[in-house]
Amino acid sequence: MALNVLTGQTYYILDYGAKDSHADLSTKAIQAAIDACSKNGKGTVIIPKGTYVTGTLFLKSNATIKMEAYSELFGSSSLEDYAEVPIATEEPHFSKCLFYAHGVENINIIGHQRSEINGKGYMFKLSPERPKLFRIENSKNIEFDNAIINNSGSWCIYFKECDVINIHHTSVYNKENKNNNGMNFDGCFNV
Repeated sequence: MALNVLTGQTYYILDYGAKDSHADLSTKAIQAAIDACSKNGKGTVIIPKGTYVTGTLFLKSNATIKMEAYSELFGSSSLEDYAEVPIATEEPHFSKCLFYAHGVENINIIGHQRSEINGKGYMFKLSPERPKLFRIENSKNIEFDNAIINNSGSWCIYFKECDVINIHHTSVYNKENKNNNGMNFDGCFNV
């Protein structure tokens, strides 16, 4: 059980229009669930059993992302589906990402032994830009628990100037491309 899971309402991405599909993009639906969760104070966004494809998602304060059993969340194979976020000073061509957080607090990524977040990094081997899976900056109280995170286009999980990071029972496999670090902690505290 995760240490920081917030009580509150649950937000099922299917209720916001997400599609259990390898072909349909569910970015807007998943983001709408995250936004509603944060706006209402706190809660949990549920990724139910199925396969979902998304572009960049913006993590918000007090929102838990929970993957249910047999759920798969894939990053889009098209760079056009990744939002423009501030240029990364450490690696400018790694600025794009699947999950982005800046200046937020109390975010949790909770997995299940039969769930997976997969960036399909093999799709970006010849690309000048390669998306990270997670880019979390200037944020506090972050937790990953029981998550399976695979195949980023570049670095898998990047933390910059974050405070209080807890990672439990989490698996990272990131060898689909060159320069694919697993986790980077840049100027972080209380990891």
